[in-house]
Amino acid sequence: QHILEAILIERQERIDFSIFEDKKAILLGSGLGLNEISQVMILDILKNINKPIVIDGDALTILSQHSELFNQSKSWILTPHDGEFKRLCPDYQYEHRVTQAKQFAKEHHCILVLKGPGTLVTDGNVIYENTTGNPAMASAGMGDALAGLIVGYIGQGYALLDACLMGVYIHGLCGDWLAEKQYAILASELVQIIPKCMKSLYAKKSIS
Repeated sequence: QHILEAILIERQERIDFSIFEDKKAILLGSGLGLNEISQVMILDILKNINKPIVIDGDALTILSQHSELFNQSKSWILTPHDGEFKRLCPDYQYEHRVTQAKQFAKEHHCILVLKGPGTLVTDGNVIYENTTGNPAMASAGMGDALAGLIVGYIGQGYALLDACLMGVYIHGLCGDWLAEKQYAILASELVQIIPKCMKSLYAKKSIS
């Protein structure tokens, strides 16, 4: 057995970037750590790989120190919670989250998934507020599960914004299902019911 929510020892080896050549999308930063090797790897990927990249966790921390890397030719999705977004956008104020999220995405040529109650998804032109999810989901690894869903949809060929909207909605819906019967939810529990949740949604769509 293993515990998916466990925080592991930081990676100590370098990655061969050729492993990304045939990949459709990359998830960068979840549980990676902030040691020197991880920082070099994160920066190398952000500077040199021109594929859709979902930037989460520790990669957001590194990016907040290197805002010069933002480029309109890149296909980046950022998935910060409020604390991480505050590092990316020092002037951030929660009461202005809708306006500031949209402005940030537009100025930095990215898609922003600002996590929290009523998670926001914006590409700088349009903005959506998610209606699923609940406080029982505030546990370790939950954001990693969301980032994994998003990158999985990109890998299946969905447009970047659509992948974010689907990932956020289904992630929250799974949490709502589980919260009907329990007070707190582990990320590993949520991941296990994603296929069932998706099947239910597709079944409703085919009936309608």
